[in-house]
Amino acid sequence: MAELAMADIDKWVEVFRQQIEQRNLPRGYRMESIRAAASRCGLSRYAMTAVYERLEAMGVLEARQGSGFYVCRTPQTVRNSSSFPTDDVLDVALLIRGLLDRNDLVKCGSGTLPPDWLEELELSQHIKTVASLPATNVYSYGLERGFQPLLELVQLKLEAMQISVRQEQLMLTRGVTEALNYLIRALLSPGDTVLVEAPSYYNLIGLLRLAGMQVIAIERQPDGPDLQQLQEAIEQHHPKAFFLQSILHNPTGSSISPGKAFRLVSAAEKAGMFLIEDDIYGDLADPALIRLATLDQLDKVIYVSGFSKTVSADLRVGFIAASADIMARLSKIKLLESITGSEFVEKVVYHSLSRGNYKKHIDRLRTRLFDGRRELREVLLRHGWQCWGSDEDCSDSGDGMFVWTRHPDWSDSLELAQHAARAGLWVAPGKAFVTRDVSPWIRLNVAYNCPKLFDWLAQPGQKVGKT
Repeated sequence: MAELAMADIDKWVEVFRQQIEQRNLPRGYRMESIRAAASRCGLSRYAMTAVYERLEAMGVLEARQGSGFYVCRTPQTVRNSSSFPTDDVLDVALLIRGLLDRNDLVKCGSGTLPPDWLEELELSQHIKTVASLPATNVYSYGLERGFQPLLELVQLKLEAMQISVRQEQLMLTRGVTEALNYLIRALLSPGDTVLVEAPSYYNLIGLLRLAGMQVIAIERQPDGPDLQQLQEAIEQHHPKAFFLQSILHNPTGSSISPGKAFRLVSAAEKAGMFLIEDDIYGDLADPALIRLATLDQLDKVIYVSGFSKTVSADLRVGFIAASADIMARLSKIKLLESITGSEFVEKVVYHSLSRGNYKKHIDRLRTRLFDGRRELREVLLRHGWQCWGSDEDCSDSGDGMFVWTRHPDWSDSLELAQHAARAGLWVAPGKAFVTRDVSPWIRLNVAYNCPKLFDWLAQPGQKVGKT
């Protein structure tokens, strides 16, 4: 399935590339919308998006915020599509997004909580309340750094984590992905070497490769990154930055130990290397867990988080906390790329967080996730699965929404994910999180425990994955 889709993408990339080179599509021409082009070319919207993004990376199209894709006005050197460095990332992304688009699948590998788990926050009521306010801004730009009351709330949140931060060190973004993109542009140049964790999410690796980075993976251990590998990478490659999730790591669910956190911050300081700490799942963690930014106080550590996992995946609001010098650079990049965020959305998130029941909401989520992890691990253990970081069994409990698991009979979880889809389930295959070609691991989200999943987990002894 993925191979056929990628062949179609390659075909249409070449068709459009030739049309642009031959001036059949003139410079400055506005391309058809993704929906219209997908219908005309016989592709899915996701495949059509991949075609346009591939052409953008080749330097022949440019994306304009809120307007679409345009043929570049300035002539650029066009790279042959076969040399594009992120084909493997796009291949996996296409498969995963295609499966996610199927509404008939139970999203057992999702990176977000089910909507009914978030409904108690009464988001729809907050949206109505904000929309009715006389000062609601839906007609003009918001503020450069973001909605001021929400920035103040974020400042209080960080101070409660013992991260001392001033207003000029904070910026709101449209989610963590946009925050990471800003940081890549502000701190790095094409050809720079950066570090990621293994496993690590394909979207991060894709962003880095699209920006021309040399990406090196550092193995994630149950208590944090492998520091011996890290030191070797520092000595051999002199990386500019290390992108990692210290708390509730995706997909393993592990959190860094205090001792390793201290040594990691020390190593980064000696190497002159930035640590980009992505804490998007942090609100679901034990409040006592230590952050790298707490130890470093935003010197070499840049802290990124947001509210998409606990408020809404659609109302995307994230934030960056960094030194004042770095924030000055980030502000210019934000102004050039998107001018501002959506003040209306930022107000809705602020209203949701500041009306008194957010803490109770988080406490209930943590309790439900703890119970769900324990239940899922018991089922996995019963049927011979192995859970990462628990001595090859599934007896540990832990925090957060993820269980990273494998069955000893199967080496390729991509086959397993395709089999799960035929059974009505979506599980996240390991290839989405690692740089190797084949992985036996899958990510499961404990918030989606159900009899259908438990029945499927009982099948690997019957050679699940083979048809």
